[in-house]
Amino acid sequence: ATDFEARQKLRGEEIQALEKAMEIISSDVVAAKAEKHLPALVQARRALVQLRGGPQEAAHRTTAVAYLQRSASKLDSRILATVALQLQAAAADPFDKVKNLIQQLIDRLTAEAADEAKHKEWCDAEMGANLQTRTTKTEEVEGLHEKISKLETDIGLLKRELAELTKGVAQLQKDMAELTKLRGEEKAKNEDTIADAAGAQLAIAEALRTLKDFYGQAAGATALAQQPAPPPIFDAPYKGRQVEGGNVLAFLEVIHSDFARLEQETSAAEQAAQSEYDTQMADARSDLEAKQADITAKTRDQGQKEVDLETARNDLDLAQSELDAALAY
Repeated sequence: ATDFEARQKLRGEEIQALEKAMEIISSDVVAAKAEKHLPALVQARRALVQLRGGPQEAAHRTTAVAYLQRSASKLDSRILATVALQLQAAAADPFDKVKNLIQQLIDRLTAEAADEAKHKEWCDAEMGANLQTRTTKTEEVEGLHEKISKLETDIGLLKRELAELTKGVAQLQKDMAELTKLRGEEKAKNEDTIADAAGAQLAIAEALRTLKDFYGQAAGATALAQQPAPPPIFDAPYKGRQVEGGNVLAFLEVIHSDFARLEQETSAAEQAAQSEYDTQMADARSDLEAKQADITAKTRDQGQKEVDLETARNDLDLAQSELDAALAY
């Protein structure tokens, strides 16, 4: 804008100088001399040569030439310098030719001024649009940098969460497998205990039945009347050791009761252990399903964010190139 104003100012002063020269040439003195002498110049070139040396006409021409030269020097104008030379060399030409020349120069300078003003208007519009572009693209670039930074942070967080979830799933599956293994071992042990207790009860019951049958029969035994009396060495007929036998029966019944209790307690413990196992496995499966669903969702989210990140980076490259072009305009 400063250069434009300086050029317009210089051109205006140049036009003023030309108009002043035109005014000098068109003065009444010069015009009167022209009316008096120019027709003779047209008819006789020799007379023109004589008229060229007229003191007043020469003085006005000299004044115009001097003014143009001063203005050309002051304004550093080659156009004014050229006009001064042409006016100085145009002593043999009619004044109308000089006036036309000056007017043409004035018209040319005026047109140039108008063209420059129009061009400046266009430049101002372009600069305004460019400023808007720079502002818009700067905001876009800054926004994309923020978006990329956030996406990178989100993706990093998702990767860490997915790693933790994957680790958690692996640990949970390992724990479930270990729990199932222990439950199987415990179940097998309990079933063996229950089977042993049941078998022991059957065996003891058979022993009890056998002993009870024997002692029941021995207690009711009597000597046949036709039989000879027992030898004198026996005080009474032998009926078994029922007293000791009663102790054996009582002991076997206690053992039978112990095995029954063992079977009952082991069965109850097995049922409780199985119930606890079922609850733990249900909770573990629920936790596992939740983690796997979370992994699926986060993996999908990570994939979308990575696509968004690639798009944002491409948009940033484009916006940055457009901003660089606007800044270099």
